[in-house]
Amino acid sequence: MKLLIISGSPRRKDSHGLCKRLVELLQTTDTLELEEIRLCKRHIDPCCGCLACMRKGEEACPCKDELTAIVRSMQQADAVIFAAPVYVHGLPAPMKNLFDRLAWCLHRPAFHGKPALLLSTTELSGLSETLKQLAFPLRIMGFHILGRIGVLSAAFAEEGPYRSRVIRQLERAAAALTQAVAQPVLPRPRLSDLVFFHKLRTKIRMHREKYVADYNYWSEQGWLNADYFYPVKTNAFRRLLAAIPARIIRLVLRLKLGKQVFVSFTGGAFSTGVHKNA
Repeated sequence: MKLLIISGSPRRKDSHGLCKRLVELLQTTDTLELEEIRLCKRHIDPCCGCLACMRKGEEACPCKDELTAIVRSMQQADAVIFAAPVYVHGLPAPMKNLFDRLAWCLHRPAFHGKPALLLSTTELSGLSETLKQLAFPLRIMGFHILGRIGVLSAAFAEEGPYRSRVIRQLERAAAALTQAVAQPVLPRPRLSDLVFFHKLRTKIRMHREKYVADYNYWSEQGWLNADYFYPVKTNAFRRLLAAIPARIIRLVLRLKLGKQVFVSFTGGAFSTGVHKNA
């Protein structure tokens, strides 16, 4: 197994310690090739918001730094652990900056089925918010999130029921990660996943002339006329439900902007009959 750890912590302390414990568990069950990326030690410029990655492709980004190498490591890994301590009830800046620079991956997801584990630590509060902020972009990128582990670091440092419970959670996570790598499975999408697919496809079509790289990628993947990012069995009722929010978005925009502006705004994507699916 080739395991990649991406750490958003500027210190080798709590979240790093949990990653180390997970690695120890994985080493007992599998031949492990490990790579660790500490974002605070990597040169990643802040996103400048130019949208070149969506217009022309990620290679057109004006920031010339280590992001390309990090993405390559993510692509080559069999599984990824994302670890981040709580900073002000949210992600620390290095991890947020990584996600900002990977915005194009949320439009052009390329990690479908790749297993991921999320780890976060705090002294007292903010675990739920931080784990959600980790999970949201990663799920959209296509990662198969096997678990979200949030730990109160001070309590974990003491022997007792809480520490034992967290260790059992880590053991289950290590077992799930090993199995997911050995027997890759594309997860069955939830209704919310199908809804998001339709909404994102609507956005890609609406901005097909503005975000050319996004539109071309979706066209190449065959997603513009698919039910989901990969083949799944869904009944007609679920497909109908999933398409409704995207249709409502188009209707509201049409009413607010007026037909002529709406057609101009969407580049005619929903007025020519070329793309009839939601």
